[in-house]
Amino acid sequence: MNPGDLLVFTLLIAALTVSPSMQQTSTLSAFTKQKNKWALLRAGEGVTVRAHVRFDLTVKQQGVSGTESNKSENGPMKDFTELFQLVEQYFHNESVRVNFKVESATQDDNLRVGSGNKSLNATETLKKVIQYAQKNLTTNDSILYFFSESQLLQQTKEGDQVDLDHDDVATFGTFCSGNYSAAVVKYYRPGTTRHISAVEATARVFGLTKYKGLSLRDILQLLFTFPQCPRSECWMKCLQPDEITGVN
Repeated sequence: MNPGDLLVFTLLIAALTVSPSMQQTSTLSAFTKQKNKWALLRAGEGVTVRAHVRFDLTVKQQGVSGTESNKSENGPMKDFTELFQLVEQYFHNESVRVNFKVESATQDDNLRVGSGNKSLNATETLKKVIQYAQKNLTTNDSILYFFSESQLLQQTKEGDQVDLDHDDVATFGTFCSGNYSAAVVKYYRPGTTRHISAVEATARVFGLTKYKGLSLRDILQLLFTFPQCPRSECWMKCLQPDEITGVN
């Protein structure tokens, strides 16, 4: 663990051991106002999530054609790059400073496992996506995302005949580990909340049980995870004060 994460880790341990009454009076916002590069709740500095995107024919129907070149101005690469820019900004607003880079965006209908009329079996599809990731991902900071506009159905407990509709299913806590990271995500057309399904899926891959209102314990979990990731060589020395505080 680098010196910056070690210091934040120590401060978090101290925060978690104070009495409940003291925790209530010491809010997260107080920490985020610190004007130095060791301010709390900025996990993930220098970490890049490498998003490898696959999608099915239902996404193509909304104007994202898999036959278009990744370099095409209006192709899938542009669409998903814009989507993950929203995902990145969301995590930054939660003081999780990871960056996202879309490495590829191509159509692959072979990954989908149907369930009834125009729906996907989310669990079985995820299994196929994981298998695909095992063959194609080469770095532990990569996540394979499979997008579909189909309804994602997942059975409840064994023997239960009810299927639950989900916006995403994903491997849990696999980011920057020895396991492969994969997610099946509901695709939404461009809009103000189109990125939330991808945010939630990514949070699961990070090992979080929620994607908003992150607590000290959530940040502590991330501080255990991110030191296992590759980081840019200059991430500490290139950090500027205005990037830390969000003020000019």
